[in-house]
Amino acid sequence: AEPANAGLRFELGYAYLQPIINGEATGPDAGTWAVKSDTAFDQTLALDDHHWDARFNKAVALSFWPAIMGKQQAAISQFETLVSQQSALPQRSEFAQTYLFLGNLYEQTGQAERAREVWSKGLGLFPGDEQLLQRMTPR
Repeated sequence: AEPANAGLRFELGYAYLQPIINGEATGPDAGTWAVKSDTAFDQTLALDDHHWDARFNKAVALSFWPAIMGKQQAAISQFETLVSQQSALPQRSEFAQTYLFLGNLYEQTGQAERAREVWSKGLGLFPGDEQLLQRMTPR
């Protein structure tokens, strides 16, 4: 009813993810819902390129695609954009997740040093974040 409403577009994209999150869609069906979600997030970002929730959820969703699909670099790009955009905003605790996911993706793609740099930067901004603290603890 309101195609130019970025908030509603985001909600649609998030709703499309629910069958996957809830385990109701798997295999090719999950791919169909993921593509619908990604399209809705793209539409949201076309209306508001600083819509944090849309970009974050798009990046997270892309990070869960099988590696053979080649979505990791797109996810990394979205998280890098978030890091940049977040630096101009008042800090919110959920911003720590951007550093966690970005570092995890770097690690998965064989960039261990870069991953540690990102986790370290995140920990500098969010010193109490347990997940970032765990990532920085030697294994």
